[in-house]
Amino acid sequence: IGDQGSSLIMLGDGTLYAAVGRYYGPTRFLVSRDGGASFGPPVEIAPDLGDLDAPVARMIADPSGKRVAIVWYGAHRFGNTYLSRSSDWGVHWSRPETLTPKGTLAAITFNSKGGLEAIWTEGQENSDGSTWVDVKRARSESFEGPLERPGISLEGGGYLCTQELDLGAFQ
Repeated sequence: IGDQGSSLIMLGDGTLYAAVGRYYGPTRFLVSRDGGASFGPPVEIAPDLGDLDAPVARMIADPSGKRVAIVWYGAHRFGNTYLSRSSDWGVHWSRPETLTPKGTLAAITFNSKGGLEAIWTEGQENSDGSTWVDVKRARSESFEGPLERPGISLEGGGYLCTQELDLGAFQ
């Protein structure tokens, strides 16, 4: 179905959702009503956007399966990270929104208001050519609502640990 980075969700009634990408190809959504033994025709979430050499998809769905969202990104380098949503069981999808032009390792979930929370890492380059990674976030108040990009805040005494790596040691 796809080359890499498929995401699967099993609904309570046994329906299986699959989001799949292909190397430099379209991102698609498929539905199986028999637990994965067969799938209906693929629905194109996005055509080949021309910039993802190894797309990895992360998908969420509400318990009914009506509201579905997907983030996808390239696995081998920092690049565009996209988000698309469906509010009709994956039949139609929103136009892909670019979360960042230099991201990877994205994840998505619903927040307590039914909106979306997305988080990803974003590559930054220093003037000397060295790179470092920053954590970014976007959220919406409702499923269809616009994404806002507040800073990362930590509540309840939590903390964020970051580490600088000397990648030369791995060469």
